[in-house]
Order: sequence, then C-alpha cells, then structure tokens
Amino acid sequence: MTRHIARRRQSGHHLGRHRRGTILVLAMVCVAITMSIMMLLVRSALSHHAAQTTHVNAAQANWLVESGFERATAKLAVDPSYTGETWEILPGEFGETESDASASPAVVRIEVEPAENGSREREIHVTADYPNSTAHRVRRGKQIVVQLVAPESDETEIDGPESDSTN
Repeated sequence: MTRHIARRRQSGHHLGRHRRGTILVLAMVCVAITMSIMMLLVRSALSHHAAQTTHVNAAQANWLVESGFERATAKLAVDPSYTGETWEILPGEFGETESDASASPAVVRIEVEPAENGSREREIHVTADYPNSTAHRVRRGKQIVVQLVAPESDETEIDGPESDSTN
C-alpha cells in the first residue's frame, strides 16, 4: 500500500508541473497579446499626432501666403519696381518662445513680375514653407494679379481672379 501512495504522489507531482507549465504559457500569450494591443494604440496615437501637426502647419502656411501678399502689395505701393524677396520668419516672430516645440522658421518666397496684359499690372506669386526645416513641412502657394494705381494715390488695388495652387 505504501508503494501505491508513493506512485500517486509522483503522478500528482508530475501533473502539478504540467499545470504550472500550461499556466506559464497562457500568461506569456496574454502578455504578448497585451503588448500587441499597446503597440497598436501607440502607433495610432503617433499617427494622429502627425496628422494633427500637418493640419496645424498647413493652416500656418496658408496664413503666411496671405501675409506674403499683404507684404508684396505694401511694397509695390511704395516702389512699383519691387520684384520680390525671400522672407525668412524666425521663431519668436509668431509670438512663441524659442523653447516652444512648434517654434520653427518659415520661408515665404515672393515673386513679382509684370503681367502680360498691361504695364500697370503685376502678377504676384507667393510660396510659403512652414516649418522650413522639418519632415512635417507644408508648402502652400498662390498667385494674384494686382493693378497699380496712379502714383499720387499711393495705393495698390487687387484686380482679377485669384488662382490657388497647393503643393
């Protein structure tokens, strides 16, 4: 009888080891599934953040294009021979601080040339890159034709349809 009890203990001991191994494998599978779900959530959050950054940068680039037109028309009002410039806007000129993560330089390219239709018309092309130095750069461009007013009025009027090109 002692032998029979000893065998039961041995077989029970072996069965306990098998159960513990199964539980360990199940625990590892649960950890692997949990890590996969967490990786998907992190990837989704990063993708959402990148899309949001691009959206914000696009809005800023659109405003920079409009500012470029205002700058060009103001300079044309003073000097009808103005041909354009590259306007670099440094961090801090938008009101953010140097340590702000979104503080990045922008570049606005303004090109002014006589329109084909008349000597008093100028075609203004503005292209804005914001931010200028990162992978999330957005480029926006637009062109308009302005009619220069007589020198004594010292104003520039915008005349004609706008055309918008988005790169």
